Amino acid sequence: MKMLLKKWLKRVRRVTTFLFISSLSSLLLFEAAYRYQVIDFYIPELTSLNAPSTRNTQKPIIISGDSFSANKNSYVSILRENYPHKTWLNMAVPGTGITEANIILQKRIKSYNPQAWIYQIYIGNDLFDLHHPTNWETLSIPRNVYWMLSDRLKSIAFLNYRLGQLRSQVYTDLEENAPQLQQTYAKKAYSNRSKMMFNAEPSLIENSTCLNKRYAVIMQDWLEKLSQMTKAIPESTPIYLVIIPHCAQVSPIYTQRMQEIGASFSQEWLAGNSCDAFVQAIEAYPLERQNVKILNCLPYFKEAEEKGQQLYYSNDPHLNQEGQRLLADILGNTI
Repeated sequence: MKMLLKKWLKRVRRVTTFLFISSLSSLLLFEAAYRYQVIDFYIPELTSLNAPSTRNTQKPIIISGDSFSANKNSYVSILRENYPHKTWLNMAVPGTGITEANIILQKRIKSYNPQAWIYQIYIGNDLFDLHHPTNWETLSIPRNVYWMLSDRLKSIAFLNYRLGQLRSQVYTDLEENAPQLQQTYAKKAYSNRSKMMFNAEPSLIENSTCLNKRYAVIMQDWLEKLSQMTKAIPESTPIYLVIIPHCAQVSPIYTQRMQEIGASFSQEWLAGNSCDAFVQAIEAYPLERQNVKILNCLPYFKEAEEKGQQLYYSNDPHLNQEGQRLLADILGNTI
């Protein structure tokens, strides 16, 4: 009986080892395929956001970014309406950061001879998504493990993104879509993703805008990746870095709402002395390009909100249609 048990345990160990090595090898191969874009993993987004004539043209104005841009009703669609003589190629992908944007650009830039490149940057989570924090006290073990792995293996983040899309097709009333539909602010109705981020790091907004604590180091990593992208763009091509502020930077109304859902701020911030170290770091970084223009939307957004214009959703930190329209005007007047 002992002999049979030993043989069985040995066989189990062998099978387990084989499965582990096979799974790890497959994952690493998939990671390499994703990193080098052996196939274009984001063709569905490119197809959804651009007409065939746009995808097959030369010298378009190309746009990289996240969910602020990857929307059929975003500022890109407004630019298309206002400036139909120009070709706008939207390469943005929701839920992605600078690592994914770099991967996508390095492959696709070879297919186009862009007239200009717009990179949409969001202060609210661009650094957070590059190196997620771990918080074993307030976050679940699966969430901490996922963030640790996905920061290193971007293919895992891609698979999670695709699974999320499949889930949204099955469950059309997903909670993450609901906050943008509700017109009146309510703590319970606010975006669950925002609540989770503040649960992980209550001082996220202030830390990332002021480059406090770990964010000073993360910013250097982010800037190096930005430099890699700018080097991929032809020297003669103008570059526009469009920086969208977090809503809490724009108006004390949003700051109060962020506090209610879990964010924390210093007394200096609450007194109206918020800093803008994120933008200053970009302005000071030597990108070795003469034709880079940095568009900091913060002063424009502040002015609009002070005049009573609401630019962000009541229960979501994304721009509403008014905000998208203002962003399109800022870009249109610049480009």
